[in-house]
Amino acid sequence: MKIRTAFPHILGRKYPVVKPEYPVLTVLYLLRMQDVAAVPLLGRTGEPRALFGFSSLSRLLALPPGRFAAFLAEPCGNASEKLESVGADDDLESLLEAFEDRRLGVACIKGDGPDERSLVTLGDVLELFSKNWLRASATLEEVASPVFSVPTDTTIRKGIEEMFSRRIRRLFLAKGSYVSDRSIMDRVFSPLVLDSVAADPATDVLAAPLGSLRKDAPLRVRPGTAFKAAAAKLRGEGLQCLLVDGGVVTQWDLVMKPWMSGSLSIR
Repeated sequence: MKIRTAFPHILGRKYPVVKPEYPVLTVLYLLRMQDVAAVPLLGRTGEPRALFGFSSLSRLLALPPGRFAAFLAEPCGNASEKLESVGADDDLESLLEAFEDRRLGVACIKGDGPDERSLVTLGDVLELFSKNWLRASATLEEVASPVFSVPTDTTIRKGIEEMFSRRIRRLFLAKGSYVSDRSIMDRVFSPLVLDSVAADPATDVLAAPLGSLRKDAPLRVRPGTAFKAAAAKLRGEGLQCLLVDGGVVTQWDLVMKPWMSGSLSIR
Protein backbone atom coordinates (compact mmCIF):
# COMPACT_ATOMS: atom_id res chain seq x y z
CA MET A 1 0.00 0.00 0.00
CA LYS A 2 1.32 3.43 -0.97
CA ILE A 3 1.59 6.08 1.73
CA ARG A 4 -0.41 8.45 -0.47
CA THR A 5 -3.22 5.88 -0.57
CA ALA A 6 -3.14 5.21 3.16
CA PHE A 7 -3.20 8.92 4.03
CA PRO A 8 -4.81 10.74 1.08
CA HIS A 9 -5.03 14.11 2.84
CA ILE A 10 -1.71 14.05 4.68
CA LEU A 11 0.11 16.51 2.38
CA GLY A 12 -2.57 19.12 3.02
CA ARG A 13 -2.08 19.04 6.77
CA LYS A 14 -0.97 22.27 8.42
CA TYR A 15 1.70 22.17 11.10
CA PRO A 16 4.18 24.65 12.61
CA VAL A 17 7.52 25.16 10.84
CA VAL A 18 10.29 27.39 12.21
CA LYS A 19 13.51 28.95 11.00
CA PRO A 20 16.79 27.47 12.32
CA GLU A 21 17.67 30.78 13.98
CA TYR A 22 14.54 30.80 16.17
CA PRO A 23 15.43 30.37 19.88
CA VAL A 24 14.98 26.95 21.42
CA LEU A 25 12.43 28.37 23.87
CA THR A 26 10.07 29.39 21.05
CA VAL A 27 10.11 25.92 19.53
CA LEU A 28 9.70 24.13 22.85
CA TYR A 29 6.75 26.40 23.55
CA LEU A 30 5.19 25.26 20.25
CA LEU A 31 5.79 21.62 21.15
CA ARG A 32 4.16 22.18 24.51
CA MET A 33 1.15 24.20 23.35
CA GLN A 34 0.44 22.52 20.00
CA ASP A 35 0.88 19.00 21.43
CA VAL A 36 2.87 17.83 18.40
CA ALA A 37 5.63 15.22 18.23
CA ALA A 38 8.12 17.45 16.41
CA VAL A 39 8.56 20.92 14.94
CA PRO A 40 10.36 20.82 11.55
CA LEU A 41 12.91 23.46 10.60
CA LEU A 42 12.46 25.51 7.47
CA GLY A 43 14.87 24.52 4.72
CA ARG A 44 14.61 23.14 1.22
CA THR A 45 18.12 21.71 0.99
CA GLY A 46 19.75 18.86 2.84
CA GLU A 47 18.07 16.34 5.13
CA PRO A 48 14.89 17.38 6.96
CA ARG A 49 15.57 18.37 10.56
CA ALA A 50 13.31 19.02 13.51
CA LEU A 51 13.25 19.68 17.22
CA PHE A 52 11.76 16.81 19.23
CA GLY A 53 10.36 17.31 22.71
CA PHE A 54 11.46 13.96 24.13
CA SER A 55 15.05 14.10 22.92
CA SER A 56 15.33 17.75 24.03
CA LEU A 57 14.93 16.54 27.60
CA SER A 58 18.18 14.58 27.27
CA ARG A 59 19.99 17.84 26.55
CA LEU A 60 18.76 19.25 29.85
CA LEU A 61 20.49 16.41 31.68
CA ALA A 62 23.83 17.39 30.15
CA LEU A 63 23.55 21.08 31.05
CA PRO A 64 25.81 22.32 33.85
CA PRO A 65 24.21 24.45 36.61
CA GLY A 66 23.23 27.90 35.39
CA ARG A 67 23.13 26.96 31.69
CA PHE A 68 19.37 26.40 31.40
CA ALA A 69 18.52 29.98 30.40
CA ALA A 70 21.40 30.11 27.90
CA PHE A 71 20.24 26.84 26.32
CA LEU A 72 16.73 28.21 25.78
CA ALA A 73 18.19 31.27 24.03
CA GLU A 74 20.30 29.23 21.57
CA PRO A 75 19.21 28.90 17.90
CA CYS A 76 16.98 25.86 17.58
CA GLY A 77 19.09 24.69 14.66
CA ASN A 78 21.82 23.81 17.16
CA ALA A 79 19.45 21.51 19.05
CA SER A 80 17.76 19.97 16.00
CA GLU A 81 18.08 16.37 14.86
CA LYS A 82 17.50 14.43 11.69
CA LEU A 83 13.85 13.88 10.80
CA GLU A 84 13.34 10.58 8.98
CA SER A 85 11.63 11.09 5.62
CA VAL A 86 9.83 8.95 3.06
CA GLY A 87 8.13 9.71 -0.24
CA ALA A 88 4.37 9.85 -0.59
CA ASP A 89 4.60 7.16 -3.27
CA ASP A 90 6.70 4.84 -1.12
CA ASP A 91 5.10 1.79 0.45
CA LEU A 92 3.69 1.91 3.96
CA GLU A 93 6.44 -0.54 4.94
CA SER A 94 8.99 2.23 4.27
CA LEU A 95 7.25 4.45 6.81
CA LEU A 96 7.26 1.75 9.47
CA GLU A 97 10.95 1.11 8.78
CA ALA A 98 11.61 4.83 9.28
CA PHE A 99 9.83 4.70 12.63
CA GLU A 100 11.88 1.66 13.61
CA ASP A 101 15.20 3.20 12.54
CA ARG A 102 14.61 6.39 14.53
CA ARG A 103 12.83 4.62 17.41
CA LEU A 104 10.31 7.45 17.17
CA GLY A 105 6.80 7.49 15.73
CA VAL A 106 7.03 10.58 13.52
CA ALA A 107 8.41 11.10 10.02
CA CYS A 108 8.38 13.59 7.15
CA ILE A 109 6.32 12.78 4.06
CA LYS A 110 7.62 14.30 0.82
CA GLY A 111 5.35 14.94 -2.15
CA ASP A 112 6.20 15.81 -5.75
CA GLY A 113 7.16 19.46 -5.26
CA PRO A 114 9.79 21.02 -2.94
CA ASP A 115 7.04 22.58 -0.79
CA GLU A 116 4.97 19.40 -0.59
CA ARG A 117 5.92 18.12 2.84
CA SER A 118 4.03 17.05 5.89
CA LEU A 119 4.33 15.00 9.06
CA VAL A 120 2.85 11.58 9.72
CA THR A 121 2.76 9.90 13.13
CA LEU A 122 1.87 6.63 14.78
CA GLY A 123 -1.47 8.21 15.62
CA ASP A 124 -2.19 8.40 11.88
CA VAL A 125 -1.17 4.78 11.35
CA LEU A 126 -3.51 3.64 14.12
CA GLU A 127 -6.48 4.81 12.04
CA LEU A 128 -5.69 2.10 9.50
CA PHE A 129 -6.86 -0.51 12.00
CA SER A 130 -10.35 1.00 11.87
CA LYS A 131 -10.39 0.54 8.08
CA ASN A 132 -9.16 -3.05 8.40
CA TRP A 133 -6.09 -2.08 6.38
CA LEU A 134 -3.90 -3.20 9.27
CA ARG A 135 -4.34 -6.39 11.24
CA ALA A 136 -2.22 -8.02 13.92
CA SER A 137 -2.19 -11.70 14.76
CA ALA A 138 -0.73 -10.96 18.20
CA THR A 139 -2.91 -10.33 21.24
CA LEU A 140 -3.01 -7.14 23.27
CA GLU A 141 -1.48 -8.98 26.22
CA GLU A 142 1.45 -10.14 24.05
CA VAL A 143 2.43 -6.61 22.99
CA ALA A 144 1.93 -5.03 26.42
CA SER A 145 5.00 -3.74 28.27
CA PRO A 146 5.66 -4.14 32.00
CA VAL A 147 4.50 -1.25 34.18
CA PHE A 148 7.50 0.60 35.64
CA SER A 149 6.80 2.55 38.83
CA VAL A 150 8.83 5.04 40.84
CA PRO A 151 8.20 6.82 44.17
CA THR A 152 6.45 10.18 44.00
CA ASP A 153 9.48 11.93 45.51
CA THR A 154 11.71 10.84 42.61
CA THR A 155 13.23 13.96 41.06
CA ILE A 156 12.49 15.03 37.50
CA ARG A 157 16.18 14.52 36.72
CA LYS A 158 16.10 10.91 37.88
CA GLY A 159 12.81 10.39 36.06
CA ILE A 160 14.27 11.54 32.74
CA GLU A 161 17.27 9.26 33.28
CA GLU A 162 14.94 6.31 33.83
CA MET A 163 12.95 7.17 30.70
CA PHE A 164 16.01 7.19 28.49
CA SER A 165 17.70 4.16 30.01
CA ARG A 166 14.49 2.09 29.70
CA ARG A 167 13.30 3.66 26.42
CA ILE A 168 9.91 4.57 27.88
CA ARG A 169 7.94 7.81 28.01
CA ARG A 170 5.77 7.15 31.06
CA LEU A 171 6.56 6.56 34.72
CA PHE A 172 3.83 5.20 36.95
CA LEU A 173 3.37 6.60 40.44
CA ALA A 174 1.19 5.61 43.38
CA LYS A 175 -2.50 4.82 42.87
CA GLY A 176 -2.00 3.83 39.23
CA SER A 177 -1.48 7.31 37.76
CA TYR A 178 1.51 8.17 35.60
CA VAL A 179 3.61 11.11 34.44
CA SER A 180 5.03 11.44 30.94
CA ASP A 181 7.68 13.42 29.11
CA ARG A 182 4.85 15.78 28.20
CA SER A 183 4.13 16.32 31.90
CA ILE A 184 7.80 17.15 32.42
CA MET A 185 7.83 19.63 29.54
CA ASP A 186 4.70 21.31 30.87
CA ARG A 187 6.46 21.86 34.19
CA VAL A 188 10.02 22.65 33.10
CA PHE A 189 8.98 25.17 30.44
CA SER A 190 6.10 26.71 32.36
CA PRO A 191 6.05 30.52 32.95
CA LEU A 192 6.45 29.92 36.70
CA VAL A 193 9.70 27.97 36.27
CA LEU A 194 11.03 30.32 33.59
CA ASP A 195 10.42 33.29 35.91
CA SER A 196 12.31 31.55 38.71
CA VAL A 197 15.24 30.91 36.36
CA ALA A 198 15.24 34.55 35.28
CA ALA A 199 15.43 35.60 38.94
CA ASP A 200 18.09 33.01 39.81
CA PRO A 201 19.95 31.43 36.82
CA ALA A 202 21.42 28.77 39.14
CA THR A 203 17.95 27.29 39.80
CA ASP A 204 17.90 23.53 39.20
CA VAL A 205 14.71 23.05 37.18
CA LEU A 206 15.05 19.26 37.35
CA ALA A 207 15.13 19.02 41.16
CA ALA A 208 11.34 19.06 41.67
CA PRO A 209 9.65 15.72 42.54
CA LEU A 210 7.67 13.84 39.90
CA GLY A 211 4.73 13.91 42.28
CA SER A 212 4.39 17.65 41.64
CA LEU A 213 3.74 17.13 37.91
CA ARG A 214 0.43 16.76 36.12
CA LYS A 215 -0.69 13.14 36.32
CA ASP A 216 -2.81 11.05 33.99
CA ALA A 217 -4.67 7.78 34.45
CA PRO A 218 -4.42 4.90 31.96
CA LEU A 219 -7.51 3.61 30.22
CA ARG A 220 -8.30 0.11 31.47
CA VAL A 221 -9.41 -2.46 28.91
CA ARG A 222 -10.37 -6.10 29.25
CA PRO A 223 -8.05 -8.94 28.25
CA GLY A 224 -8.79 -10.08 24.73
CA THR A 225 -9.71 -6.57 23.52
CA ALA A 226 -9.27 -6.41 19.74
CA PHE A 227 -6.50 -4.26 18.23
CA LYS A 228 -9.12 -2.31 16.29
CA ALA A 229 -10.90 -1.31 19.52
CA ALA A 230 -7.63 -0.58 21.32
CA ALA A 231 -6.39 1.58 18.44
CA ALA A 232 -9.60 3.63 18.52
CA LYS A 233 -8.85 4.56 22.14
CA LEU A 234 -5.27 5.66 21.43
CA ARG A 235 -5.67 7.85 18.33
CA GLY A 236 -4.22 11.33 18.28
CA GLU A 237 -1.00 12.94 19.48
CA GLY A 238 -1.52 12.54 23.19
CA LEU A 239 0.44 10.20 25.44
CA GLN A 240 -2.57 8.19 26.58
CA CYS A 241 -2.00 4.50 27.25
CA LEU A 242 -4.01 1.39 28.00
CA LEU A 243 -3.72 -0.94 30.97
CA VAL A 244 -4.51 -4.59 30.26
CA ASP A 245 -3.90 -7.56 32.53
CA GLY A 246 -1.16 -5.71 34.47
CA GLY A 247 0.68 -4.45 31.40
CA VAL A 248 0.73 -1.08 29.63
CA VAL A 249 -0.05 -0.68 25.91
CA THR A 250 0.97 2.38 23.88
CA GLN A 251 0.71 3.42 20.25
CA TRP A 252 4.19 1.98 19.68
CA ASP A 253 3.12 -1.35 21.17
CA LEU A 254 0.06 -1.59 18.91
CA VAL A 255 1.87 -0.83 15.65
CA MET A 256 5.61 -1.33 15.93
CA LYS A 257 5.82 -4.46 18.08
CA PRO A 258 3.63 -6.49 15.69
CA TRP A 259 5.53 -4.98 12.75
CA MET A 260 8.95 -5.90 14.15
CA SER A 261 7.81 -9.40 15.13
CA GLY A 262 6.24 -10.12 11.74
CA SER A 263 2.70 -10.41 13.09
CA LEU A 264 1.37 -7.23 11.40
CA SER A 265 -0.34 -7.62 8.03
CA ILE A 266 -1.01 -4.76 5.62
CA ARG A 267 -3.89 -5.01 3.17
